[in-house]
Amino acid sequence: MADGTLDPMTVQGLHELGQLSVDGADRIRHLVQTYIDDARTRLRGLADAVAANDAAEVRSLAHSLAGSSASLGAHVVATRSREIEALARSGDLHDARAAVEGLQAALSDAIVALRLEFGLGEVDDHSR
Repeated sequence: MADGTLDPMTVQGLHELGQLSVDGADRIRHLVQTYIDDARTRLRGLADAVAANDAAEVRSLAHSLAGSSASLGAHVVATRSREIEALARSGDLHDARAAVEGLQAALSDAIVALRLEFGLGEVDDHSR
């Protein structure tokens, strides 16, 4: 993605992986859709965990979201997730509230970019 939302090398790698078999592109699209669904669920869980002052759950969800986001090239989402993980590790859930809002915006941008990049149709985002 030229706008920096997605890591171009990771995206290129996913496209190349999709070309390795007859149904490879479909598998990659399924992987991307699974990520989108899971990321939305984790984001809601993060917001709930922050509201409940559950630092351990915030840390766990943020860590998981960082890893899955990085593997699909959503590096801004991964970075913001790592920041939230660090805040939770330090016990600073007050700042985590604002960080989750920033993560929500980054995830929304990443979802739109992934849908466009991998031809998943409608690009409106429901993570907000």
